[in-house]
Amino acid sequence: MLETIAANTFTNLPMLEEIILIENKIAQIEPNAFGRGLKRLVLDVNKLQDVGAIMLAMPSKLEELSLLSNGIKHLSPGIFDSHSNLRELELSYNEIDQLVPGVFKDLLELTELHLANNELEVINAGVLTNLPKLKELEFARNKIAKIHRNAFSNLPNLDMLALSNNMLNPAAQARIRKALPNVEIEFESGMFRF
Repeated sequence: MLETIAANTFTNLPMLEEIILIENKIAQIEPNAFGRGLKRLVLDVNKLQDVGAIMLAMPSKLEELSLLSNGIKHLSPGIFDSHSNLRELELSYNEIDQLVPGVFKDLLELTELHLANNELEVINAGVLTNLPKLKELEFARNKIAKIHRNAFSNLPNLDMLALSNNMLNPAAQARIRKALPNVEIEFESGMFRF
């Protein structure tokens, strides 16, 4: 099983656009491990807990990144700053318990953000800022009991919001429905468009 992706492992493959390394024991990615042409990287079910170190190793043209089920606990502000081409970001099935304001700031091309099955309890204002193309946002199966009233206010193209299996009371659900009248919202097992 692969545990480290060493520097220059994929740099001599400039036409390589997609790498899928699932169910290994990868815990470290050294800088300059990937070629500049890489657009899609799937590293699901590994041991990549330090997202900051991972992002330093990623080419700036990366469009899709999946880190599903890696035991990730924290995402620091600015962690994605040099990756403005990201369109899809999969962070589900981790142990993320908090999202700090600015963590996804200026991911101008991001259309899908998946954070299902984590340990989130609160979605604060400022977490989802300047994401003009975001269409799908998934927070299902967390422990979310509180969402700031302006948490989703700066998402002009949001089409789908998954919040099922959280701890939101009916008043909070009604407030979210009212704030997002043109968005499909999943609170339980079904989708609602209001």
